[in-house]
Amino acid sequence: MDMEDGITKRKGNALQVKNNKIILLFFLFLGMVFPSLFTYVFYFFPTFDRPIFFIVAKLIQFSMPLFFVVYLLRKRIQIHRPVRSDVVQGGAIGILLFCLVLVVFLIWLQPLEIVTYLQSSARERIQALGLNTFGQYIIFAVFYSTVHALLEEYYWRWFIFRQWQHYVSLVWAVVLSSIGFMGHHVFVLGTLLGFDTYLTYLFSICVALGGVLWSWMYYRSDSLYGAWISHVFVDAALFSIGYIVLF
Repeated sequence: MDMEDGITKRKGNALQVKNNKIILLFFLFLGMVFPSLFTYVFYFFPTFDRPIFFIVAKLIQFSMPLFFVVYLLRKRIQIHRPVRSDVVQGGAIGILLFCLVLVVFLIWLQPLEIVTYLQSSARERIQALGLNTFGQYIIFAVFYSTVHALLEEYYWRWFIFRQWQHYVSLVWAVVLSSIGFMGHHVFVLGTLLGFDTYLTYLFSICVALGGVLWSWMYYRSDSLYGAWISHVFVDAALFSIGYIVLF
């Protein structure tokens, strides 16, 4: 009787572990696709207050890692101080990417006719977000390039990439997190440049490669600071292009 109870208990524990793993993988997959889903709805179903929807969707997105790690995994979150080498590396890579993005735009894209389309779609974009003045644009650009860049690194590298490492190899964790990171950018770029141009998909691949780079930086240092700093420079370059196009 005792032996049967022991076998039953072990089977129950094994089933519980299996069920927990299924739940965690489902939630992790949901975390990968949620940004793409809400971005799609934001751009293609404009039947609601877009700024409010954007804020609520972002709050849900950036709350998911906390729910996953703190509630489901029962782990504590630890914040470490930045290491100088990470800051220097992030700054150096960020400056290089900043220059590269601006050079590509000024030398290659600006002379193209697609910039006229970009100007119109970008103006529609900032109006949808309620950014109707130059000052509002600058405030949003600074917030997005700093705070939002940090939140994206926390979401895609600390959460998605790091958690995938528990279930798949390092290479697949990089690939899956980078594809997820690219996903919602396809819709962002498509609405800016058009879905019928190769540029949308070329730059989407560049976003995925950025995800690979930042995943490598995070894996190498076990810190978000380097990836975040370089991400700040990339976003700053993009908002600088927005300024050139819009103002």
